[in-house]
Amino acid sequence: MAKKGKFHLLSYVVEGHLIFYKSANKNKKILAFSIIESENFYPLMQSLNDCLEKRCLKYFSVQLKVHENNKKVFLLNFEETNKGEIIKWFNLVYQKTIHLKDNINFLTNQNLERIFLNIFKNKITPNLSIVKSNDSILIKNHKFSTIYNFYKININRVQNQFSFIHNFLNLAASFDVDGYLVFNFKVDLGNNIILAIYFVEIKNEVKCNQNIYLKINNFYNYDLLIKEPLEIKRFFNFLLRYEILNDNFLFKEFSGLFNCEAQYDFHDLVKFNSQFETNLLKTNVSFKRLNQNLLFIENRVLFYYSPILESKIILKILRRFSSEFRIYILIINSDEYDQLLRIDKIRSLKNVVTLNSSKFLKLDFKIFKLNDV
Repeated sequence: MAKKGKFHLLSYVVEGHLIFYKSANKNKKILAFSIIESENFYPLMQSLNDCLEKRCLKYFSVQLKVHENNKKVFLLNFEETNKGEIIKWFNLVYQKTIHLKDNINFLTNQNLERIFLNIFKNKITPNLSIVKSNDSILIKNHKFSTIYNFYKININRVQNQFSFIHNFLNLAASFDVDGYLVFNFKVDLGNNIILAIYFVEIKNEVKCNQNIYLKINNFYNYDLLIKEPLEIKRFFNFLLRYEILNDNFLFKEFSGLFNCEAQYDFHDLVKFNSQFETNLLKTNVSFKRLNQNLLFIENRVLFYYSPILESKIILKILRRFSSEFRIYILIINSDEYDQLLRIDKIRSLKNVVTLNSSKFLKLDFKIFKLNDV
């Protein structure tokens, strides 16, 4: 991509839903970017992958910020020699995605510019300097200095794709890390969707001696993060949320990272029980099944599941076991779950955890092995 044209950092123009960069050399390429904010990955990701295959997009990326991982930022890239062609492609993508019931929001004007540039910790000014510092990138202006560390993610060793993103970002937040998890999607010559993944740690010089990746790797018991020295010329790919490393994966082999709902059939109790037990075993959590709705986990947690609210059964469990064990209650039906929250007895007990399907999908099973569950 760097060979296709030369682009100056502050030479962009914002027009409505698009940011435009025009090549400063003889190659007359025009780059344009649009940003979508969404609460979920699917079905927006599926629609954008379809746009990739139809060549409406050159690539798109998803960035997740530590401490703000519920908000997904999708950056869409268009590349043509004609501005009118870019607008045409954007309109096609817009019409294909705007109807999705996924709380998506196409940013415009000042909001678009702000989110596009806020991946930089420093305010971008004419006196900004970007230099290589050992294995890091150092950005300086008159007032601030910021260090950027780039890490390859050893995604092939991740055991549970479905919960990885949520668990990783929560772990990074617990270590007080600031940074972004970035996923880049494009189409290869064989028309396959390929995926690049990297993590960017952003810190000031006060924290420069903290080796966060060692703490994260120690938690996972393997080298999940591998620090990668980055050349300055590739650092600008980070602004464009383009791939910065040479590792690519077939999306179809790692789609479970983004479609966490696919791992559970909440409408079939028999299938759900099998899936639940399989994932407990994968995380080395011990359990005993007491009945089709109740598990005894790690000899100290009772986990009750039901598609609907069975108040008498739940209250019986609470009366008998709430003084001895931590109790998790999962109710799938959203209206029935709301009724569960209105039961006074449940609200008054500190050792009871209530879950709906969305909260359950984000539950890290490793918590059952901790002393304080």
